[in-house]
Amino acid sequence: MGYNVKDLHDQIMKILGLSKEWNVALIGLGNLGLALSSYRGFRDRGFNITSIFDNDPKKIGMLVNGIEVYSVDRMPEIVPYNSTHIGAITAPAEVAQDVANALVACNVKAILNFAPVVLNVPPEIELRNVDLVVNLEVLSFNIGQKLA
Repeated sequence: MGYNVKDLHDQIMKILGLSKEWNVALIGLGNLGLALSSYRGFRDRGFNITSIFDNDPKKIGMLVNGIEVYSVDRMPEIVPYNSTHIGAITAPAEVAQDVANALVACNVKAILNFAPVVLNVPPEIELRNVDLVVNLEVLSFNIGQKLA
């Protein structure tokens, strides 16, 4: 009686798209990019950061958690070579749209945007924006409502 837990788990993972591994390119190696590149939870959940890009000559060529940092100019070469599915943008707002355009040109299927700017991408690209300030504002609103 009941469910086969392993089969149920496997089916849920498949429905959520988590039954396979996804290659991720990280663009922008500032403080946030560096923190994200170090987060082991991504790999544990099947998200592999396979490339890191930045435009700072001092960072290009560095190894960060075993991954070489490339110039953003090399995205058209490296992103397809690594079969990258997802781009994570942690670059400054003023260059985020250019980065998104480059990722789209490289045929990524999804973009996770941490830059505080609204991006315009084709409708077939899955786009998720992570605005930390907005989330803090939601938290402060919820706390304020509970304290009132």
